[in-house]
Amino acid sequence: MGIRISDILEHDYFHEFKVIAGHGGLDRQFQGFAFMDAPDSFKWMRRREFVITSGYALSQEIDTLEKYMNNPRFREMAAMALKLRYIKEVPQKYVDYFNQYQIPLIIIPDSVAWMEMMNQVQVLVMNRNIQKFRVGALDSNFFSEAAYPSRKIERILRATETEMKFPAFLYDVSTQKEYYSSARFKKEYPYPFRAEDFWQPSFSFSKQLMCPTLQMARYRFSDTIDEHLIPFSWITVPINVGESTKAYFVLMESREQIDYYDEFTIRIAVLLLQAVYEQITATQSISDQGFESFVNYAIQKNTPGRSELLQQAGALNIKVQKKYYYAMIRQTDPAVNFAGYREELRNTLRKSYAEQEFHFAFLDDNQCLLMLAAKEEKDQKNAVAKICKDLMRFSTQLEMEIPTGHFSYSLFEESAPLLEVKRCLERCQRAMELGPMLYPGEKIWCYQKMGAFAWLNIPSDEVESMFREYLPVLRDEKNAEMIRTLKIYLESSMNYSLTAEKMYVHINTVRKRIDRAEQMLNIDWDDYMARMKIELMLHLMRF
Repeated sequence: MGIRISDILEHDYFHEFKVIAGHGGLDRQFQGFAFMDAPDSFKWMRRREFVITSGYALSQEIDTLEKYMNNPRFREMAAMALKLRYIKEVPQKYVDYFNQYQIPLIIIPDSVAWMEMMNQVQVLVMNRNIQKFRVGALDSNFFSEAAYPSRKIERILRATETEMKFPAFLYDVSTQKEYYSSARFKKEYPYPFRAEDFWQPSFSFSKQLMCPTLQMARYRFSDTIDEHLIPFSWITVPINVGESTKAYFVLMESREQIDYYDEFTIRIAVLLLQAVYEQITATQSISDQGFESFVNYAIQKNTPGRSELLQQAGALNIKVQKKYYYAMIRQTDPAVNFAGYREELRNTLRKSYAEQEFHFAFLDDNQCLLMLAAKEEKDQKNAVAKICKDLMRFSTQLEMEIPTGHFSYSLFEESAPLLEVKRCLERCQRAMELGPMLYPGEKIWCYQKMGAFAWLNIPSDEVESMFREYLPVLRDEKNAEMIRTLKIYLESSMNYSLTAEKMYVHINTVRKRIDRAEQMLNIDWDDYMARMKIELMLHLMRF
């Protein structure tokens, strides 16, 4: 969108400019200036231009303007302004022409410099665009409300379309979320694009770099897959914070290309979006540091008292009564320093928990505690199931983001306030210790699933010592099927039929294997403690 002739004439600087014809066209918009100081200048003029002239060409060839008026481009201009320097007055027939087509004809004071006049117009355009982009400031505590940045981004996009009449789109790289200025954006492009096609097209295209500083580029679709497709273009600008691209801003040019003054609007929109992402990044960093500081203070060996925790939380502006679910990540590859991948961890969390508040705190270089804000749920069982499902998706994405890492995960399924973070962490650590022994095939170990084993403090290096008498039998490969049958038999409440059904074998085969195990391991099924010892052995020895 350009700027209206009437808008600039209302400014103090232009109060001595005089409109002598075409008053009905003062609402015409212009998109740039053109100079007419040669008899054939009109050949290079374009629609919606504000034509300015010193009158020199008119004084040399009196029919110059008349030739221009007979050219179709005359009716497409926004306005004409001239100085009465080389001609004393404008002939009445020319005034009549401008009145007939409602094209403003303006007399410029002789003292006005061209550069000064154009600078004043640019300042007006910039000020107007800035005023129309009043989308509000980010709350310093916005990180506790995950949806707030999204609303601000949407307001910036809507303001862009309102001002320019071109639909806009933004793609958040970390969350993979798409924002639109309106439903127009999807309607206006005739090809089933992927989001990435707007900055990394997967089809034939041309590219024009418009602004190297912003990396603003115009892409033009030139694929011939569908002969009915009309070539169209769009403008893409990456939103960068430091060396990292946080998002891509896209403006659709499906009907016509933007004008000179529209680029001002794009620059303002991009700067506002960049400011949003800079504040998101800075606030998240401050928030993460605060939570990490609080967590490491709360879990120290000499546990601080409640009053000390509240004082520390107040100093860090942390709400300790808010409830969270707690999960632990452990990285076990000695060649990888997990703490060095904070940005990758944060991006992955934003993808997995785009609409949920989260925080994380590194306990050391390779252990991290996640805190996922708890929502009010009537069905606690379903809430925990969703937490586990989301954590599974997160783990897959994290391993794609950091392929060199080797990760393990544990979860405490009860939500609790930050004041109880030490208790919750201890349960995550307990699940992390027991999980590999009790459920070696699982990816995420949940504390409650450990059952009574969570209460037993058996050092892992003492497990073999406890079951030394059974080791010769257990380690003989010939006994593998027998041990597997025994494990399933105990899991099936010592039911032969159910065991046979689970193993797809005859019930007599199960009976023979159990009898053999009873003899070789010297099992007394009537002795409860002996039976429990066998069950512990089968769990802890990973059978």
